[in-house]
Amino acid sequence: VVVATEETSLVKYRIGLMKWFQKADSIRLRPEAFTKGDAKGLMTRYEKLIDEDADIFGEGGGASLADGWRIHRHAHLEKQIREHSLKSDAIEQEMNAYLSMKPGALKPPLADLEGMVSRAKAATFLNKSLFGKLKTEYRKAIVLDDKMRNALTGEKLTLGKVQHLLRQQEKLCVLLPTTGALEQEMEKAIKWDEKVRASGLEEGTASIEYLKELEREGSDIHIILDNLGIIRETVTQYCLCGNTTEGIMIGCEYCDNWFHIACVDVAEEVHQDIDHICPRCNIRVCLRTM
Repeated sequence: VVVATEETSLVKYRIGLMKWFQKADSIRLRPEAFTKGDAKGLMTRYEKLIDEDADIFGEGGGASLADGWRIHRHAHLEKQIREHSLKSDAIEQEMNAYLSMKPGALKPPLADLEGMVSRAKAATFLNKSLFGKLKTEYRKAIVLDDKMRNALTGEKLTLGKVQHLLRQQEKLCVLLPTTGALEQEMEKAIKWDEKVRASGLEEGTASIEYLKELEREGSDIHIILDNLGIIRETVTQYCLCGNTTEGIMIGCEYCDNWFHIACVDVAEEVHQDIDHICPRCNIRVCLRTM
């Protein structure tokens, strides 16, 4: 009876060992097809097989440890699975800390998020739902970073659109490398607009020299400024005299330049009723007809 019991225990032990090895080897070959629960269940079963081994063969196991039908011979496989499981635990803690970041907390740079995504891709037994949230956050960051780079180097955006981009950045748990530069441009635009309002432009008391200075300063800001066109119109030289648009003016039908009626000898009473040709264009017309 005793022999039969020992043989039964040995058979059960070896069947359990065979099932354990088959699953462990499957996890080793195709880890993406298994969950962390599978890995932890396998590690728990390994500890039970260790106890069963000691009951059957005694503590230490003697020379028979060289036998492939002993659980100790596959300790390297269990160690490999355990290490992968611990790495996935570590990256999941990192992802949870990132995704649960409180408002006002110091945001990591985009490079840190990229590194986290890279480590998560290489991890085994990762929580797919958690990783999905991280990838969504990463995609949002990349898309917004591209928009902010374009706002700095491509076609100019309005101040309202720039502020919208910066509000989107505030919602992310990462600091984009373009944020600082875009914030600086926005600050320049706001200060420039304050200068324009204080210049006397609306009242007509602003000096041409100061407006020229504002025009140069505004041209260097990579944001659409509402008053920049008005200032350019004000300081641009017109007419034969090279002055600005002050006074009554008439447009040339050929070159679209504008001239003071006094400079081209046109009476105020008729300047709206005639098709004017400026002196330069008049000469060109005459030369073409000769």
